[in-house]
Amino acid sequence: MFAGHYAASFGAGRLERRIPLWHLFIATQFLDIAWCVFILLGIEKARFAFGLGSTPLDLYYMPYTHSLPGALTLSCLGAIVYAGAVSPSARRSLRTALVIGFAIFSHWIFDLISHRPDLPLYGNEHKLGFSVGNQQGLELTLEAGILLASLLFYVRGSTLRKSRKMGLYAVIATVLLIQVFRTFGPPEPSVHARAAALLAYYILLTAGCWITSSGHEANGGEHRRKSAAAS
Repeated sequence: MFAGHYAASFGAGRLERRIPLWHLFIATQFLDIAWCVFILLGIEKARFAFGLGSTPLDLYYMPYTHSLPGALTLSCLGAIVYAGAVSPSARRSLRTALVIGFAIFSHWIFDLISHRPDLPLYGNEHKLGFSVGNQQGLELTLEAGILLASLLFYVRGSTLRKSRKMGLYAVIATVLLIQVFRTFGPPEPSVHARAAALLAYYILLTAGCWITSSGHEANGGEHRRKSAAAS
C-alpha cells in the first residue's frame, strides 16, 4: 500500500487543524521512511522473489519498523518528540501527541490489510497480513477510494482558498499516478533502489503538500487568533 496511507493524514488533519497537513504526510509514512533508511543501512532486509504474488518484494526481516511492538514504539516516540519539540504548549501538546501517534500507527493498520503475512507480531515471528495487495485491481480501487473520500472530507471542513485546493488536488493526483506506476510498472533493479525511490517520493509529496498548505487559513489564521485571544 502507498496511496492509501495518506488517507489517515486527511482524517487526522480534520480532527486536529492545528497540525500542519505536511507534518501528517510525514507521520503517516513514518514507518516506511524508517524502513527505507534501515534498508539502506542494512539493518532491515528485503529481496525480490517473483512468484510470491502480485508484489514481488519479500519483506522477510523488518522487526524494528513493522513488527507490532516496533510500530507502537515508533508511534509513541514520534508522538512524544512532536509534542515536546513542535507543540510544547501544555494546552495542546497531549492532543497533538495523540493525533500524531495515531497517524504514525495507522500505517501499520493499513499494512496489515494490504500486506501478505510479513508483519511480525513480535521480533521476526508470527507474521500477520490479510494479503489484499495480492489482488492489484481491488487494492488500487480501495486505496484510491479511501484517499479521495478522505481528501473531500478534509477539504469540505477547511477554509482553503481555491488555488490551494487545486494545488492539493494536484498533489493527490501525483500520489495516485505514483501508485499506478508502482502497481503496474516494472520493479526497481534492487531493493536499495526501491528504498531510495520511496524516499524520493515521500520527500517530493511532502514538499508539494507544504507548498500547497503552508500558511493556509484552515491550519493557521483562525486557530492562531483563537490561541492569542485565549492567552
